[in-house]
Amino acid sequence: MRVTLRGVSDPTPPTPPPPPAPSYSAPQTAAPYTLSTKGKRFGAMLLEGVLVIVTLVIGWLVWSIILWKKGQTPAKSILKMRVINLDQNRAANVGEMAMREIVGKWLLSVVPFWYVINGVVLLADNDKYQCLWDKIVKTTVIDDPDDRWVPPGV
Repeated sequence: MRVTLRGVSDPTPPTPPPPPAPSYSAPQTAAPYTLSTKGKRFGAMLLEGVLVIVTLVIGWLVWSIILWKKGQTPAKSILKMRVINLDQNRAANVGEMAMREIVGKWLLSVVPFWYVINGVVLLADNDKYQCLWDKIVKTTVIDDPDDRWVPPGV
């Protein structure tokens, strides 16, 4: 109770100070996928080479083009991996896979030590585990054991 200048008491208590501003950071949202490990990506690259030889190149080419609409290559399909577009959080489409595989891996392989350079880039990238061809197309490779990332209608 407060006493006013007129001597009459005022029944309202003083207003408490405002609470302090919250001192927390925004919650971190986890990615809705699991990145494939660098070792698994290297294994997929080796398996891809074996599959090219075993299928006499032409079989691998046909198989690859069929799988691109799912964001996969033959080795990634066998190992339950998938290429995803990082900007749109979806499986890479045929155009992105063609850019990644034909331009990023085959055409640019004329650059001396291209695959060595890409290996170094992959080892150095601790954020999204991207090779240079992933960075070109803004993709990365994830584990997809239960096919949750298969594009609709495929």
